[in-house]
Amino acid sequence: MILSPTVVEEAGAAILRGADAVIVPQATIGTGFWTRVRAFELSFYDSDDGVEAARFFRIVLFGALGGFDESLDAAEEWDLTIRARAIGQVGRMSVPIEHDEGRVRYVAHCRKKAPYALGIAKSMAKHGMQELRKVLAPPYLLRPWRLVVPHPLLGVGVVVLTAW
Repeated sequence: MILSPTVVEEAGAAILRGADAVIVPQATIGTGFWTRVRAFELSFYDSDDGVEAARFFRIVLFGALGGFDESLDAAEEWDLTIRARAIGQVGRMSVPIEHDEGRVRYVAHCRKKAPYALGIAKSMAKHGMQELRKVLAPPYLLRPWRLVVPHPLLGVGVVVLTAW
């Protein structure tokens, strides 16, 4: 993860304005076709507070939440954000954290994501389908033409990469 020089400053400003937790958007960087596909996929989640997770917390809120739920194998950041919303204000900032994924390789990416299915199931059992529907219903399914209008090849790549 690569932080811009203003990430901490902007997160602190959001907390000073009243946020108890702050969502920091994420952008994928790296090289190769599948990395461009991942970056295109993430672009659909820009400003989607249901999918992006809080990364900065007031220490009092983090303590009240009991930190991360270590029984979850995946989706722990969504779980923490869902719980934060229940008792505090979750703000957002505009400066992203860049996730340098290097060169994403299709098979390796699928292997990496496979264990998340179990974690998502545990999180669903904890929060119910209502909360996780936002996370599990990719926005490009609501407007599928956005997959092919600007970048048809990347759009097909998103479908292939997320349909495994």
